[in-house]
Amino acid sequence: MRILCYGDSNTWGCVPNVSGYSKNCVAKQYKREDCWWCTLTVNNEVFVDGVCGRCIAHESKWLENRNASVTVYDDLACYDCLDVVIVWLGANDCKSMYGDTANDIVDNLENLVKTIEDITKAKIVIISPVCIKENTPITQKYYLGAYEKSIE
Repeated sequence: MRILCYGDSNTWGCVPNVSGYSKNCVAKQYKREDCWWCTLTVNNEVFVDGVCGRCIAHESKWLENRNASVTVYDDLACYDCLDVVIVWLGANDCKSMYGDTANDIVDNLENLVKTIEDITKAKIVIISPVCIKENTPITQKYYLGAYEKSIE
């Protein structure tokens, strides 16, 4: 099978913002064999298109081309004859600066999935956003209320 893993930094095994948000932020990269999708590569052709800061329906104020709802056509055009698209987005949409509720995020994801269905005949698998920790320097600054959203 041909599988596309499409999402944010969680998709490709990166812990962003080690030094805070900036255009020159330091990201910690996990080894390939420690990434969640690695076992899929055993009998499949796997493509990983994960971008730090990618949102379902918002553009980052720090990085360009991070709104999946806008870029998805170009993003998926790079891959022919996909059997499965695994979408792992929503963590960045939980940022307090976007003001989305959990329902907003779900609605935006539903619209993105409909767009992906229009682009490809692949089956779509959705991975829910990770549970966002509270009381870390990054979450205190950018993700106030995100814990509840990510649980919901």
